[in-house]
Amino acid sequence: MKERNIILEGKLKSWLLSVDIEKLAAKQQGQLILGLEKLYQATGDADYHTFAKKAVDNLVAEDGTYAKAEGSLSDNLFGNALFAVRAMDTVYNPQDTAAEKTEKAILKQEKVMTSGARFDATETCAGTFSTKLSDAYLTQPFYMNYETKFGGKEQYNDIIAQFNILQEKAYPSVENELGNAAADLEMAAYAAAAVDTMEVMEQPLYEIFDRLRQILKQVVAAMNTKSLDTFAKEAREAGLFYAYAVLKGCRMKALITEKYEKAALDILEAAEAKAQEDDVFGADTAYTAVLVTAYAESLRNREYQDYGRTKGGALWS
Repeated sequence: MKERNIILEGKLKSWLLSVDIEKLAAKQQGQLILGLEKLYQATGDADYHTFAKKAVDNLVAEDGTYAKAEGSLSDNLFGNALFAVRAMDTVYNPQDTAAEKTEKAILKQEKVMTSGARFDATETCAGTFSTKLSDAYLTQPFYMNYETKFGGKEQYNDIIAQFNILQEKAYPSVENELGNAAADLEMAAYAAAAVDTMEVMEQPLYEIFDRLRQILKQVVAAMNTKSLDTFAKEAREAGLFYAYAVLKGCRMKALITEKYEKAALDILEAAEAKAQEDDVFGADTAYTAVLVTAYAESLRNREYQDYGRTKGGALWS
């Protein structure tokens, strides 16, 4: 578990005072709010939750309308951000009903976009939700989160079926292209999708959890072979997604901490140094949001003491 970077957090807080989140795209809004709630969970610093909660209050109307809704898969990422804000807010929130309406609307849209021939192996991957592996990061954690909390877990098999189709139809070509920036980003975001989906499912459903763990391990192994050197040298968004997925996988005991943690922390350290030197906050909001997310995960405990026996038998917390 690494120490907090006070300089980095100071720059982040200064930027948050000036950023107009309502002007950001839906994907950036969702990623930033998620990252800030993860940082609040890791540090206990209420400033991060206050910003995220205020952003949600401004973006979601009382009738549940999400002001920035694009009718795209990015709306799902914002839906997952709503879950994060609600989870961190222990005080009754009159916006909860509105937020739930938004979540349901987003899920309905997601089901429409994922309907069709997704179980037909003769169809293209567009029969699921996208031909891009990285789009699983937008949709699947939210889909799993919603099914766990409101859907009675009835669609768990559907969620894993969509991952399986991506593995069969989209994964091989992306793996072959690893080493270039676009493929690296797509694969790293896919790893984050797998680990985030694992985290919000019911743990006793072992077969589904284990399938997601297999996917995570396969993706990380492929990137370690073809992309890791690039991640270590260049502070790119793909490297941050990789570091986040690996560190979270270690915390959840899906990956071996002793084997994977150091490389992930080295990548994040390089990104933090770049952020402090070049002041990336505001220059690239998408990069900043992923940096916040990865940095927050790095502060979480990946030691044995955070596993099992002191957490009521839970595999993670």
